[in-house]
Amino acid sequence: MALKILNKVIIRKNPELNNYTENKILARLQTFAVHNHDEKEERLEVILNRGATIFGPDERDSKNSKQFLILLLECIEKWS
Repeated sequence: MALKILNKVIIRKNPELNNYTENKILARLQTFAVHNHDEKEERLEVILNRGATIFGPDERDSKNSKQFLILLLECIEKWS
């Protein structure tokens, strides 16, 4: 939910808020985005599996972890 709200904020293109967001939040989100990234493999199935452990190896809710990674990648694509 927070990522969806952040996306709406960034889309509004408020220069001061976007600058703050870039300095404080985007570096951490980029870390999540490249979690288990393999440049040779871009199939959806592989991307979904990357998200299963995005919050740690013992993640209990891998379904939502996978959905978070997909949403994050979609948002980053919109923001760039």
